[in-house]
Amino acid sequence: VGAGLQRLRQLTNGFTPPPDACGSVTALLQALSELDRDTRIHIHKENNILFPAGIHAESVRASRPQPQATT
Repeated sequence: VGAGLQRLRQLTNGFTPPPDACGSVTALLQALSELDRDTRIHIHKENNILFPAGIHAESVRASRPQPQATT
């Protein structure tokens, strides 16, 4: 996803519409710019907040004594 959005960013000169662009093209490039920004924020939150918190929670859970099974 990131590589595809990066390629689109390159091809569109940073999602900049040409001077003679119609409203549809301008709206499309604006939407792609928002998608790019939102996707980057999402990936950042996953990589820097969610995944480390999950790893820490699992580490804490794994370090607790396990209850003994009763028969």
